Amino acid sequence: MPSLFSFIDNMLTYYCPNCWKRIPDGQKTCPFCGFVLEEFKLQTYEKKLILALHHPLPERRNIAAQILGNINSTRALEEFEAILKSGETNYFFLKVVLLAIAKIDSPKRIELLKIATTNQNTMIQELATTLIEMVKENRPIPEWDRGTG
Repeated sequence: MPSLFSFIDNMLTYYCPNCWKRIPDGQKTCPFCGFVLEEFKLQTYEKKLILALHHPLPERRNIAAQILGNINSTRALEEFEAILKSGETNYFFLKVVLLAIAKIDSPKRIELLKIATTNQNTMIQELATTLIEMVKENRPIPEWDRGTG
């Protein structure tokens, strides 16, 4: 009879933190993109969060975006811009990304929020417009949006 630990281990899913494809446990290098998995341990917390913006589980992406906004990660702005221009349609993820952008103290945040005002989703357009007003008026942006993360 298999042990509880082997049962749990068989239920775990492992992903490459670079390409986010599913990989077998125990791999040293991703068989899909060649990423050396030990290098992930050497990445900064901020870089790991930026990589997690592409995690296959939506909750993980939302949490990563929220934390990046809360820690004022200017390095994340480039990736947020790519997400806004990618045609992403997940409303909840886009909402979290916009809130994160608005929290990051950078002149580029207005430019990125303006990109979102042209999004195909009118709720995203309206949120971007509201956030632009909040930033310009120096009003506080919520620290954590429990409705999306």
